[in-house]
Amino acid sequence: MLKSLTPAQSPQSVQKGTPMAIALHSHPSFRTTARRSYATYFRRRVVLVAAVACVLGGAFFTSGAVAEKSTPEGISTPHTLTVAPGDTLWGIAHRLVPNGNVTAMVDELVHLNGDQIFPGQVIRIP
Repeated sequence: MLKSLTPAQSPQSVQKGTPMAIALHSHPSFRTTARRSYATYFRRRVVLVAAVACVLGGAFFTSGAVAEKSTPEGISTPHTLTVAPGDTLWGIAHRLVPNGNVTAMVDELVHLNGDQIFPGQVIRIP
């Protein structure tokens, strides 16, 4: 698109009556090109997501984040017990150590599971 300026509008001295042409949109970033379709952008995004997933997956598997053993040596798996209606922490502790220190067992149960239990709840026992 061209725009004509008269000498009164131009900062330079031009002969009177001579039109001056200035090209608008002469910079390459202003040139109009065919727009890419939505499918092109969608394919690019799919490829980008797949590439990121591959990189993250490779980093996960090569970092040794996969467990090789179910439990480390010297550590036992936690034991659990399902709470029945009418059970109390004191009653459970008394069943676990009938001749031992029941108070210490109650303290351990509270430390592992909190101070309240409900019927059907699975609690950890030491």
